[in-house]
Amino acid sequence: MIQLLIAAAVASAAPAAPACPDVVTPDAAVCRALEAKKNGNEEAAARGFEEAAQTAPDKDPATAAMNHSPLFFADESALPIGVKVMTNLALDYLFGGK
Repeated sequence: MIQLLIAAAVASAAPAAPACPDVVTPDAAVCRALEAKKNGNEEAAARGFEEAAQTAPDKDPATAAMNHSPLFFADESALPIGVKVMTNLALDYLFGGK
């Protein structure tokens, strides 16, 4: 009987959500940032969005200029998501996370 209950529980368990790709691309950085935000790690979320903004899809993230460099190029396609995250962060702070 116990084996039947265990088998039923395993069969009905929700499948695990696919993890973010383990690659260095703007899309993967945004994925990791959204996961960090969902898990309450605001610092990692901000860092992830910064990494995503550092490079355009046609740039190599390993050689892209950092954000305080005069050679920095922001991929503006990351702005809508970044603005939403930072707005929610400010609202959570102002209203005590409620």
